[in-house]
Amino acid sequence: MEHRCANRYVSDLNIQIYQHTLPVALGRIKNASLTGVFVETEFTEIDCEHQISLEILHNRKAISKSKRIKIPALITHKRNNGFGAELDISTAEHADFFSNLLLGHQVVDSHVTQKSNKSANG
Repeated sequence: MEHRCANRYVSDLNIQIYQHTLPVALGRIKNASLTGVFVETEFTEIDCEHQISLEILHNRKAISKSKRIKIPALITHKRNNGFGAELDISTAEHADFFSNLLLGHQVVDSHVTQKSNKSANG
């Protein structure tokens, strides 16, 4: 049964995972809301309630290296293929950056709420 209150969006964003300011692994955000993510990764050396940071890796030319933002997160659950994390987005700039990237990189999936394309289709 689904207990999350926020809309979830399917994603395929590549990320760098940091622990104690050091890069430790790569992963991929598979679904997200504006407050949490599920990260698919082979990295298993974390447990619930560990604090990490996530940096979104992208190839957009419009976003320079100076716009890279590390988002603090708290691990909430762990699975064989990844983990769920609650995001600690503390500034409006970080919130806008993450929501723009998330909403702009959605993948179609009928099992997760997604942005409507009605306005784009007419």
